[in-house]
Amino acid sequence: MRKLWSGAAAAVPLTALVALFYHDLIFRGLILGDYDAFAYFYPLRQYAADALRQGRFPLWNPDLFLGAPFFANVQTAVLYPLNVLFLLMPAPYAYSASMVLHVLLAGVAMYLFARRSLGVSLAPGLMAAITFMFSGFLSGQTGHINQLTVAAWMPLLLVAFDEAVHRRSLALGIATGLVGTLQLLAGHTQEWYFSTVTLGLFALWRMLFPSLRPAIESISSPRSRVDRVAENDPPLPLAQKNRFGWRTSAKGAVSGVDRKQLITRLWPLLLLMVAGLVEVGTTAVQVLPTLELSGESIRAGGMSYWDVVSFSLPPTSALYSILPAYPEQLFSEYVGYVGVVPVVLAVLAVIAWSVRPTSAFMAGLVGFGVFMALGKYNPFYPHLYHWIPGIDLFRVPARWLLVYTFGISGLAGLGAQLVLDLGMRRRRAAAPGPGQRFPLLLKVLVAGLLLSTALILLGLFFRLASPQPTRDQLLVWGGLAGSTLILVGLGALGRRVGWVSLGVLTAMTVGELWAAGQTTSVRHPIPFEAYRPQRTSTTALLQDMSRRDTPGRLLTFATDQYEVKETPDYKKEYANKINPEALIQFMVDIKLSEVLAANIPTEYGIQTVDGYDGGILPLKRYADLKSLLLPGLDLPPDNQLRINLKYVPPMNLVDLLNVRYLLGAKIEDTQIDGVYYDRAISMILDHGQTERLQRLPRISTTSIGLISSTKGARDRKDGEVAGTVTVTDVTGQRLTLPLRFGVETAETPEKGSGAAPAAHHQPRLVNAWIPTEQPTDYYAKIKLPRPMQVKEISFHNSLPDAQLRIRAVSLIDDHSGTSAPLVLSDQLDRQFFFDMKLYTNRNPLPRVFMVHDSLVRKDGTVLSALGDSQIDLRQLAFIAPSPTARSLSSPATETASAGEVQLRSYRPEEIVADVNSKQPGYLMLLDPYYPGWKVQVDGADAPVERADYLFRAVYVAAGKHTVVFKYEPDSFRIGLEITLASLGLLGAALLLLAIRARRVRRHTMI
Repeated sequence: MRKLWSGAAAAVPLTALVALFYHDLIFRGLILGDYDAFAYFYPLRQYAADALRQGRFPLWNPDLFLGAPFFANVQTAVLYPLNVLFLLMPAPYAYSASMVLHVLLAGVAMYLFARRSLGVSLAPGLMAAITFMFSGFLSGQTGHINQLTVAAWMPLLLVAFDEAVHRRSLALGIATGLVGTLQLLAGHTQEWYFSTVTLGLFALWRMLFPSLRPAIESISSPRSRVDRVAENDPPLPLAQKNRFGWRTSAKGAVSGVDRKQLITRLWPLLLLMVAGLVEVGTTAVQVLPTLELSGESIRAGGMSYWDVVSFSLPPTSALYSILPAYPEQLFSEYVGYVGVVPVVLAVLAVIAWSVRPTSAFMAGLVGFGVFMALGKYNPFYPHLYHWIPGIDLFRVPARWLLVYTFGISGLAGLGAQLVLDLGMRRRRAAAPGPGQRFPLLLKVLVAGLLLSTALILLGLFFRLASPQPTRDQLLVWGGLAGSTLILVGLGALGRRVGWVSLGVLTAMTVGELWAAGQTTSVRHPIPFEAYRPQRTSTTALLQDMSRRDTPGRLLTFATDQYEVKETPDYKKEYANKINPEALIQFMVDIKLSEVLAANIPTEYGIQTVDGYDGGILPLKRYADLKSLLLPGLDLPPDNQLRINLKYVPPMNLVDLLNVRYLLGAKIEDTQIDGVYYDRAISMILDHGQTERLQRLPRISTTSIGLISSTKGARDRKDGEVAGTVTVTDVTGQRLTLPLRFGVETAETPEKGSGAAPAAHHQPRLVNAWIPTEQPTDYYAKIKLPRPMQVKEISFHNSLPDAQLRIRAVSLIDDHSGTSAPLVLSDQLDRQFFFDMKLYTNRNPLPRVFMVHDSLVRKDGTVLSALGDSQIDLRQLAFIAPSPTARSLSSPATETASAGEVQLRSYRPEEIVADVNSKQPGYLMLLDPYYPGWKVQVDGADAPVERADYLFRAVYVAAGKHTVVFKYEPDSFRIGLEITLASLGLLGAALLLLAIRARRVRRHTMI
């Protein structure tokens, strides 16, 4: 009963503090507006919840990356039990509830660890819990719910294992494995890896020093019978145990270990193996699909050293990672503060390590966490990368701050216990401190070594800090540290004073962590109205989609660097409801929804070319194909197209990707002398190439406004002809006008001030839409000899060895002052909205179609062929080599109409098409090729070929056929079978253990 009251007494203040820290999310209905939460997790969690509510298990997501595995991406956390919250409420509210719940879980779990494994009493346990749950690391990861979720379970993982060792309980060993299972299913393998490493180190500590496990509340309260038995082993004949628990002879020499002692010492290893087997078996359903995805993803073949050490903790930021930098904001991955008060208490615990030797282990975790977080700044990290399994699988070494945070939170609890210990006027005879087993010299030497190491490291970080701490920061840090030492000293005046001192220190810690977290996004929540707002451009897109029978994809290249039209209204409506930082984030998130950034299209059921993951997605072949859209740019494979695309890509690639809709922002366009120019689409003309526009507005035209430039013609003189503009009116009359260097166009300016100027003059430069960027194009207004109703306009490149770039064209009527910006592709229709432009592709490649000509080609030659606009991919397919791949050639008299395809149904895991073909060919499906996709033609299995580098194809004979593609991955099936079998075995094992325990209790009673 006493333990129940103790636990309840701890849960009440922790719950109250969670309600205080997150009151806006809990009581005001606001939501988190952090970029990753808003643009990554909300869409994916909603997609999973929607699928499950429909009775469909979400194995595949057709909305992102042209289509990609969904469940296999561990970050989706479909099987994590607590994600049931997303089935019960909208994604933003469920996210907030999950975040709050896991912060509370982190605190309760840390409290249990401090009480059971560190041996502190209630109040110090609360200090450890508060330090951990509101630490900078956990607060900084509120925008990454999967990281926060995994980290929250970490203390419970260790305390479950420790209790299993202490009680020699296989059931608790199994429970340890199940906690690890929950961590892995929670969706962040890196944090799971860190927890597993920490558990391994803890098991090693318990193996080496089994007798150093502290008695529970050994000083502040009477010990239980179990704890006394654990510490007071029966005497051994002719032998004794030394201070580390090793068996020695009567003369003090270490002797052999008998069987019982060997089992005791190896028990942690046995339980670690049990926990590991439980994790392997119960997580197979997730792990096997994830491993399969890893082999097909951008992480296939491992990561280079420089990829692994990206986002290492810079030594210049380390000081501010450890100490709160009020009110400065640090990059979230570098945040690891726990407050000055806990740091000082931790240092005191290290100095007094011999009183509670577990302090040495926790101090080791602190040092290990910082050591690993430095990453590339750590001279030993290259060796760790090559020799330690798992190091080469993850980026962002700074996340090792989780281990630092856990270690220093535990030390803070141990330091808080010292405050109470100092207040005791005498020790209970029945509760000798573990430190009495260590010689005084050893205590002093180890404490001095640990303290000097900590001070040297802190001094080094202070010296390297950039910028240097301000005077105010130093005063705050120094004042808090001095006050902490004074309060600790006052604790020596008596037990009651010690309790008061500890209460004040706890309040100071709460206040300090509250102040330190003021810059985190969770402290600036936004109104729910930012979630899935119905913008006019999105509404028009959805309406057009609903009118079509076949799917088509979206490609967005719209920037979000503009103000939405409702900005004045939002400022007026929310100025008194949310703080200024939250108001800014609210409007940013509205824009992210309007431009359909990252994964937000999934919220609307819009299939897109782009996507955002940052983990094992996208697929490697997708990333390779995507590079054709961004030629000449050295970008990471997981870059977002929307952020890097400046113009609409070449239309042959747009067609290949089944792009029907293109979304742009009007802010990227320009107005010159009151005339609007649409700069979204460019004509890139090589030597001798001509492009025509025939779908033109019928207005009287007296001038043509032109934005253009050349590339590779720096040596041309003024007046030399770069190309021509030919205008044809409705009567058929044609007028050809020259584009001359120094008059109508010029060479694109070289970047950098050291480049030699071109041999010709520059016409009027057109400012880039971002003021800080260098202009690249020129403006010319070409007067026509007479007003014309233009029917056709064509552009021709006359340069033998350079490009002519037409960036924007407008037809101008100088008499009426009207103008019409042209769309530089007859394939596209355009709709204008207040901030946005929506282009509709009139004739993209269908999602499924027949091809009767095929070539079997290796990947090396296919990518370059796909970028060639002269190759008609509607007629020709490139098939990857395989035992069943075929090269086909249709008769010259046949046309593409020889194969008719009707898409009967298109669902995420199943696509059905009806084919009526006069001759054999390949049915092309413009979805990514991926293991697990199977196909049947008229009910018979057929091989799936990889076509055009990335996509799927199946050979179809002449005649009428029904083709069904199904996603049924063997990795998921086998993993599910292993998991179900493992759960069955665990259930049987737990039942047998329960029966055995009941018999033992009954026998004991008799």
